[in-house]
Order: sequence, then C-alpha cells, then structure tokens
Amino acid sequence: MRDTYYHRKHRRNLFETLLHHHPILIACAAFSISTAIFFAYHLGYFSTFLVYLPFATVCVPALAIFDAAHISNWSRWTARRRTRFRLCFAWCLFLLLAPTYPSSSYLRNDASISPLPSNGTYYIAANLYNSAKVLPAWTKEMKLLIDHIGRQNVFVSIYESNSDDGTQEGLRMFQKELDERGVGNHIVVQEGIRDRWGLNSPERISYMADIRNKVLEPLRVMGDKDGKTFAKVLFFNDIYFDWRAIVRLIHTKNGDYDLACALDFDGVGLYDIWVVRDACGRTAKEIWPYFSSDSRAVKSLRKGEPIEVASCWNGVAVFDAMWFLAGSLPKLDRSKPTPAGDYLPPLPLWFRGSTECTSSECYLIAIDMHFWNTPHRPKVYVNPQVNVAYDSLNFLFHTKLEHLTLSKPWRLVWQDWIGHRMFGWLSDWIWLKEDRCSGQHGSEVFVEADYCR
Repeated sequence: MRDTYYHRKHRRNLFETLLHHHPILIACAAFSISTAIFFAYHLGYFSTFLVYLPFATVCVPALAIFDAAHISNWSRWTARRRTRFRLCFAWCLFLLLAPTYPSSSYLRNDASISPLPSNGTYYIAANLYNSAKVLPAWTKEMKLLIDHIGRQNVFVSIYESNSDDGTQEGLRMFQKELDERGVGNHIVVQEGIRDRWGLNSPERISYMADIRNKVLEPLRVMGDKDGKTFAKVLFFNDIYFDWRAIVRLIHTKNGDYDLACALDFDGVGLYDIWVVRDACGRTAKEIWPYFSSDSRAVKSLRKGEPIEVASCWNGVAVFDAMWFLAGSLPKLDRSKPTPAGDYLPPLPLWFRGSTECTSSECYLIAIDMHFWNTPHRPKVYVNPQVNVAYDSLNFLFHTKLEHLTLSKPWRLVWQDWIGHRMFGWLSDWIWLKEDRCSGQHGSEVFVEADYCR
C-alpha cells in the first residue's frame, strides 16, 4: 500500500514539477496539438505538418520572446535554458531573413515566368460537373493563363454535364468574358438529370470517355476541315491551381514530351493513384515519396525534377497535340492487335473504356500511347514542382504551406528520414497494391524503362 501511494504521489509531483518549471513548453505543446486537431477536423485528415506549423511559427518565437524578457537573469540560467534560447533565437532570425519560398519556386514574388513560344497554340479542354465551388478561382486563374499564353493562341473547350449547383450559370458568364476578350471557345452545358453510377463502374468509365471525346470534337473539326494545328492539349479537372504552375508544366523538359502531368492532392496526399504508374508500370501510394518502388523517381522528386512515369493524369495533363490530330501523327502500324485480342481505335487516339478490366479512361489512353510507340517508350512525366488540389484548404496546405522555406526541416526530418527511410516499408505495405488489371492490359502493354529490366 505504501509503495502504491508513493508512486502515485511521485507521478503527481513529476507533473506538478513539469507544469511549474516548464509552463511555456506545456502551453506550446497544448497550442500546437489543439491547432492541429482544429485543422485536421476541417481538412478531413491528420498530418504531423499540422503540429509542426504552429510550433515553428508561434511556439518557438514565443519561447524566444519569453526568454528574452528574462535575459537579465542570464547568469542564473541553466545550460539547457541557454541552449534553448540560442536555438529559438537562431530560428527566429531564420524566419525573418530567409526567403518565404526557395529560389526555385514559382511562388516567389520575384520569380520570372518563362514566356511561351509566340507561335505556339494551345487547346484547353475541361469536363466539369457540379463545380460551382471551385469555378470562381478556376476561371480567374484560367484567364491569367490565357493572357500569358496570348489570347490569339488559345482555344477553350468545356463540356459540362448536368450540374445542379450553379456551374452552368458560372460557365455562361465565363463564356461571355472569353467572347469579350476575343478568345476562341466552345462551351456546352447539358440540361437534365445525370445518371448515377458507381465511382469506378464500367458504365461511368464509358460515359467519362465519351464526354472527354466530346470536349475534343472542336479540335478534330478545326484540324480536319480548317487545317488548324495545335502544339499542346491541356486537360483540366475541377481543381484549384496557380496559372504560373501550369506555365511551368507546359515547359516540362522544354516541351519535349508526349504527356506531362502535375501532382494532385486531396486529403492526406496524392489523389489520382488509380491512374498514375511509375516508369516500371507499378502503382504509387498516397503519401510521400509516392513512387517509393522506383529509386530514380524518388531522387528526381527530392531534386524537384520531372519524374519519368508510365501513365499519369493528376488533375491537369498536357498532351502533345499530335496524338489527337490525324495530320500530325507519324506513320505507325495500325493493324497490331492488343493483348486482349481486339483492336485499338484508329489513330488519332480517342478516350475509351475496357471490356477486359475496369480502368480509368485516363489510364487507358496512356496504355494506347505505349502500344503505338512500341518498342519505344512515350515520353511521359510527372512534374513535382506543379501541384494542384481539389479543395481550397488542401490547396493552401499541400501546394503553398508545405513548400515554404520554413517547412524544409519537416520535409527532411519527418517526410524523408522518418516517414520514408525508417517506416517506408510500412506505408508501402499499406498503400502499394498490385494492379488488379495488370494481367489483362497493364504490364503487357507498358514499355518499361531500361533500368526496370
């Protein structure tokens, strides 16, 4: 009984001692955790970054100010407290003097935006549904992008399908603005009730392939009848994006690619893992470094360089327009059967579904690009410097706050060392699953990178 009483009293005394001698540390921990819980509730996911951010921007400066107010007692401070003050003071200097974003970031106010070729023409395509929430930001950035490219060098095609939230009214206003600016456009709004299918059902995939082809119809008409050519086709989802990032995406590999994609975020991390595959045709995972099965991809990700992949979409995808224009395609063998035994649609490519295994139409069009390029690989890249999101808060955290200079310690220590190097095996086990369709049309059609063999 005495031992139990002693231990209880000892534990209580330890807590009281900690509270008495380190009230600022206790307050900082409570503030950081409660702030993280608040943001996690609104974001819909929890991340250690949500704890790190308030600690680094509020708690550490508060500790420095608290110690500075009592610096007259320096001679009586313990060595631990002096070290704490020096570290906190150094961090405050870093916050004050370091640039907000790294020198390579397009988010810097002094960052120059590379001009696009004056003779380059760009076909901007989008399929929208119930996008009223994102549409004001989407159209704002789109107009800035168009102004940078050159209004005479852009054609905008949007196919809206049966929205009931005000999207159609917003698109009519956007079309009026495009007309006033002299920007060529074709915007279709569909009235009525949209059919409901399962998210990954074959019926929905066929429907999505159909409306993606419809948004490309003006491109084909202008190419076949008028002989008009385009350099790139830009496909947009209903995403939050920065127009400067899209310019950087167009410039991926100096424009030498068949397909270039962004990284899209929703929730804890990467969203479009149903479509994206690494250069060896393997699946990706939601959390950093996404392509953990491919060491070359991880190295490119760390450097912020374009990552060679087998397929991608990720919210915004830029295609070499030749794939959709009959007069621009090189001579290819059009009689090759697919591994499933049927034949691919005639070139130029069309979005399609699959009768063999349910896969995204965006994934299948990448497979078709590999098929027609065999034995060579199509040039497909993910540009890690281009980040988009499907929610305004996710856009703020994933595309801006996580890329602040002050966030680098968290990225290095937590994301890279702890999350990847120490416990990457665990996240791989949770997220990296074998592609269930690889036996039908995945691994047999992807032309793997040389280092995969």
